[in-house]
Amino acid sequence: MNDAGLQLFIITFLQFAAGMGILGMCRVTMPRSVAIPTSVILGMFVHSVAFFLASLLGIGVSLTTTTVTAVISAIVVNAPLPLTIPMWKGLLARPTWNVRMYDVMAWTLGAYILFIVVWGTWYWPVTPFDAMAGIDLVARQAIEEGTLNNSIYTHPSLAGRLSNQPYYAPFAMLHQVMTRTMGFAYGQLWLAVASVSFAVFFAAWLRRYVHPFIASATWLLILITPEWLGYQYLLQTDFINAVFVAMGAMFTIEAIRTSSASWLAAAIVLFAGGCWSRTETPIIVGFGLVLVFLPLSKQLGQRTAVLFSAGTVAACSVIFALWHVIWFSVLPVRPDSLTELRIPDVTTFFTVLTDLFTNVLAEIGLWGWIFPLVVLAAIVSLIRHKRLGLTLPWLWMGAIVLGLVLVGSIFSSAVVEQTLRRGIFKLVPLVGLALVTTSYVQQLSDRLMTWEGKRR
Repeated sequence: MNDAGLQLFIITFLQFAAGMGILGMCRVTMPRSVAIPTSVILGMFVHSVAFFLASLLGIGVSLTTTTVTAVISAIVVNAPLPLTIPMWKGLLARPTWNVRMYDVMAWTLGAYILFIVVWGTWYWPVTPFDAMAGIDLVARQAIEEGTLNNSIYTHPSLAGRLSNQPYYAPFAMLHQVMTRTMGFAYGQLWLAVASVSFAVFFAAWLRRYVHPFIASATWLLILITPEWLGYQYLLQTDFINAVFVAMGAMFTIEAIRTSSASWLAAAIVLFAGGCWSRTETPIIVGFGLVLVFLPLSKQLGQRTAVLFSAGTVAACSVIFALWHVIWFSVLPVRPDSLTELRIPDVTTFFTVLTDLFTNVLAEIGLWGWIFPLVVLAAIVSLIRHKRLGLTLPWLWMGAIVLGLVLVGSIFSSAVVEQTLRRGIFKLVPLVGLALVTTSYVQQLSDRLMTWEGKRR
């Protein structure tokens, strides 16, 4: 392992440690297979905020800054030892999985796919236009000048040539900066860390709801979804945003399903991470909070529902303001976003909605068969069992679609076939969860469980 690889390993471990501290403070109990990848993703969020605050205080961009902010993040969030030590002790628990041959086959195929993702982030340069003109442009110049507030905002040669790309929500840009300080040529390996972490999380998460064979098949189906797979190694803000939003939604669903409010605290942090990675996230999260308020009130009480909603709004507002208000006030040039706004009307809303379904969601070349399959499973469930199954994933999917359509109706630059297409990433994991929780697939799962039990 070269120096850059060792540094990436150390930083990733420190991010994992920070994430473990967050989960400990949230007092959420989860299996190790879920806790480890979740901790990495949460730690990446916490570390990026710490790195940004250091820059806001005038501390220069360097490997030292990357390392020290990671160390401080890990120490600070693990400081409440009575809360965090139980999370660390949970890592030593005895494994409970019974590995079957179909598990080995699925994990082997999944590992090969993820190897392609890791190799792609390491080997290929940054190619998406938005990243070249925004995320990576800011990162490369930050490395050269030693500051995030660098000359791309003021250089005469760039005047009038930049759109809003350099002002995108900063999660991806900050990780580009930090990974480049380690010496990686293209800085994208952080994306591989996030991709592998979420893949491990999702594989374990599906097994909580359905027979392992169906969980593994669904996991592979999601993993090879063309557009989803491609953006696991193509640098953009959308994949990591989908990870945060989908995980936050799934934690909310789990809180309602198990009547365990501790999941909600972790969900708040994940939604804040979503707002740190894409600007339109507060709109989508807002729709989601409205749609799940009644189920949350019914299962956990109105007080818990109100506190969760208020906590989410507060956390998302603080994170949103940290970049879009405080940092923008520091920059010498601000984005002229108001020129992109338009007054939405019913005609525009339904035009965007129609285009989203006909030009994006119905495109098999983008999404494979995941959308037709989940619709088919839902129809069969309603016909055969007179019920859909778990409805909460559908509520969150509805919130995402409504949010995206509203964004497309308000912002003239939000093109359906580009911006909203990538926004659909947030649906992909939830489609997998919705599929395995339909009543028909649950019946198949029960039959498999019974058949497998008789063979033992």
